[in-house]
Amino acid sequence: MSLEVLCLLISNEFIHLLQHLYGDLKGVEPLGWLVSAEAVSRFGSLQEAEAYTIQNKTGRMSHVYLKLN
Repeated sequence: MSLEVLCLLISNEFIHLLQHLYGDLKGVEPLGWLVSAEAVSRFGSLQEAEAYTIQNKTGRMSHVYLKLN
């Protein structure tokens, strides 16, 4: 696995962690980021669309994490 793929995987999973924290660990709640209907259709759910669309934008992920704490 290349380093780039590994970093994308970690970023994607970190977004899912943020979704769990946003849902108070009771569910996987969307974070409210804008994603296209095409992305939702392609990835199968709003949560997955958020993760795959935003995984390259680490600044956005850290902003949400800081707001949760």
